[in-house]
Amino acid sequence: MDVQPMTDLEKLADAYITAYNTEDYDYLGGLLDENIRMRHTPRGVDNTGAAPAIQMMRDFTAILPDKGFTQRTLIKQVSDDTVVLRHTWGGTPLADVPGFGTKGELIALELVTFMTFADGRLVDYYDFG
Repeated sequence: MDVQPMTDLEKLADAYITAYNTEDYDYLGGLLDENIRMRHTPRGVDNTGAAPAIQMMRDFTAILPDKGFTQRTLIKQVSDDTVVLRHTWGGTPLADVPGFGTKGELIALELVTFMTFADGRLVDYYDFG
């Protein structure tokens, strides 16, 4: 089941996922606030800034060319500025990725992701799983 967005913020979160999956870094560069904080628990990811965030995405694409988000079962605006998603992120790495997976073995992380927006830009991204 792939749940569809309804609110404007849910649509922004969905647009982020689409751009991430299609490697549309130009769109992402416009969506991400210059001071965005991106975190992933429990794997120790904690970056601040749009440029480092985009570089991290590019680095993951290089080692996981088929990476992406799938199997969304929830997208819900939970406050005036925040959307929560439940979905799966993964791909098959070309090399070992410490904390994430082993070369040639499918990674499939079930995640809960919180995205916080201000003035139409993503200012905080925090996922767990």
